Amino acid sequence: MIIKALRFFLILLESQLLASKLIEGVERNSLSIKLLKSTTTNRFSLVADQLVDLECGPNTIRSDPPENTSFSTDFFLTGTQFLVKQDNPLDLENDLEGAILGVIANTTTAKYIAQRYPSATLKPYRGVAARVRGIQAVAQGKIDAMISDGILLRTEAQQQGLSLAEYPLVPEVPITCDRYGMIIHSNDPQWEELINSVINSPEAIALADQWFGSLYSYTQIAEECNE
Repeated sequence: MIIKALRFFLILLESQLLASKLIEGVERNSLSIKLLKSTTTNRFSLVADQLVDLECGPNTIRSDPPENTSFSTDFFLTGTQFLVKQDNPLDLENDLEGAILGVIANTTTAKYIAQRYPSATLKPYRGVAARVRGIQAVAQGKIDAMISDGILLRTEAQQQGLSLAEYPLVPEVPITCDRYGMIIHSNDPQWEELINSVINSPEAIALADQWFGSLYSYTQIAEECNE
């Protein structure tokens, strides 16, 4: 589903919808879109330093973004879950002392897990392949769980040929409720208004349903973390 998500935003950004709104709102006669790769390490600095106008990765909206950055309105809901081997369940109600937990470095999830399970050993993974390597480590028995947003874990596990039955996500209802937003510069209200209007537009909602409709059962579960 990561590929679907990327395609969704590429279609949205490159479509006439965004082009026409830019022309109308910013009085430009043309639109040129350039794509740059970002990581958990540089995603905020790319925007803060104005190297990019928009970062549209799986960014959890938080109340304290780095200086000169902000978030758009939310466009997806997920939450923190553990990818484990079916024969190696974890009792998340305990302190997980002795457990080795994979996390992605420099993320809100890593900070949260460190606070919630201080007795566990955290294994940080870095770079664009961090989640890939963490899930591989679970399959190889090197760590007890890989922890991240559930939808991203499930997508990557499927791409690695790991079945839901043998590699379940626990708990069923995520332990956190995380809304994704795009990273934007905090000193450009006109751009923020434009991005939010595109996210909330009927055309974007229709595209989201087209790409993410198959995730309905997952998003229903994710929404329970709000209740």
